[in-house]
Amino acid sequence: MATNVVLPLAVAGLWSRLAETAVAAHPFFVLTLEALAVIALTLISAGFLLLVLRVSQAVDQFVVACRQRQKLEARIADVLRDYVNDKRVLNEQLMTAATALQPC
Repeated sequence: MATNVVLPLAVAGLWSRLAETAVAAHPFFVLTLEALAVIALTLISAGFLLLVLRVSQAVDQFVVACRQRQKLEARIADVLRDYVNDKRVLNEQLMTAATALQPC
């Protein structure tokens, strides 16, 4: 059980010593790490900007779809209102015709 804990610690210590000796032996290694860090930061920033751009485009498309839906709902409400008014007029005409046919 103790070897399970000691082994990762030994490996971590080995890696830290290896990194220290590599940096001490080759100063170019530090510059390479700095360059990689700058490139990684640049790529992460570019990816984030692309993500923000895509989200803003999606929101714009959603707003356009909502506006189209509202216009369509208004048109459907107008058509239904006209239909109900036509039925009301027809019912009124039938009722007046029916009362005219009733004997006094």
